[in-house]
Amino acid sequence: RHSAAIRYLADSGPKTRKALLVGLGDDLHFDGYFPVTPKNKNVLDSDGRWPKVFDTAVQIYVDMVEVLLDSHEEVDVIIVAGNHNPASSVALTRVLRAYYRLEDRVCVVDGDGAFRYYDFGDCLFGVTHGDTCKQEDLPSIMSTDVPSLWGSTEHRLWLVGHVHHSSKKDYRGCSVEHFRTLAPRDAWHAEQGYRSRQSMTRLVFHEEYGEIARTTIDSTLLKAILGDKQAG
Repeated sequence: RHSAAIRYLADSGPKTRKALLVGLGDDLHFDGYFPVTPKNKNVLDSDGRWPKVFDTAVQIYVDMVEVLLDSHEEVDVIIVAGNHNPASSVALTRVLRAYYRLEDRVCVVDGDGAFRYYDFGDCLFGVTHGDTCKQEDLPSIMSTDVPSLWGSTEHRLWLVGHVHHSSKKDYRGCSVEHFRTLAPRDAWHAEQGYRSRQSMTRLVFHEEYGEIARTTIDSTLLKAILGDKQAG
């Protein structure tokens, strides 16, 4: 699913100089050999073979980076920790950094904090999973953490996961947008009535004018591409 989705998105827009691949947390549903959330110990759906699960996550990211390298001169990667995978997100970052250590076109961005920042011309992006603070606090967190970047940029956007549905709200000086996941619902979310669709989104930014385009592939289109009833 991820390989097909990233290929569709890469082929659907301009071949820009640089791509930023963002992992918004919970790339792995559980964080080790025990299929529970690290903090509250909620029981999760799991495969049961942790090495296989982790290897699959690594392969997904490698596949996505390789697709992006076909369309872009440089690829940067940011992965933030989620409440389901605080430890494995760090391991995933380290493995990818080692994997691409000899590839000058790939940069796996360093850093382990809950709030990460990335600037591109007049654009400033904050990246966080979204489980550690209120949405309305994110603009002030950005302006406090990186005041020089805040003052030197015009277009500021937080990229957030966690809630798994899409939404966007404008605040003073900054917008906050939540993105869906491509993964299907687990048993707990299904039983709780969550029914958000699955999708992956590509945003295109001009270094001076900000966002100029976006493309989204959702489960319906992905199912048609794969010819697979399980794609949704």
